[in-house]
Amino acid sequence: MKYQMITALSIMLLAAPAHGASCNVATTGIFFGSYIPNQASPLDSVGTIVVDCAKAALDSLPMTVNYSLHISSGSGGGYTPRTMSSGTHALNYNLYRDALRSSVLGDGSSGTSSITGTLRLLSPLGAATGSHSFYGRIFAGQNLYPGAYADALVVTINY
Repeated sequence: MKYQMITALSIMLLAAPAHGASCNVATTGIFFGSYIPNQASPLDSVGTIVVDCAKAALDSLPMTVNYSLHISSGSGGGYTPRTMSSGTHALNYNLYRDALRSSVLGDGSSGTSSITGTLRLLSPLGAATGSHSFYGRIFAGQNLYPGAYADALVVTINY
């Protein structure tokens, strides 16, 4: 019997302002599609985080904005593994910084890593955009109940 699992992540964004610049973050959530219980291979997906920064005031001098992106552990409360839920049922997954899925994406604690970047604002009301891919994986071999599984994460930008 084949079960259709719909899995999705929703992400809330937070930003901490810097002197002279204003930055915003947007992201595409990850949609994994259908997971078949006890399947032999993991189910992978990719998401994107986009950082937009602009000078907060008219200034002819170039400005460099260094930033870091931190992603919460989600509703399961831990990074390894993260869990999506459907009622009382859980589905283990994780997010990674790299396509090889070797570096768990988080806030820099508990063995996780954050995403860092630099944007250069050149013109008097300069703006710049940085794009970062992140990688999701639902682990193979999980015996689950059918349902829609989801988790909610918070992305924080510090600059």
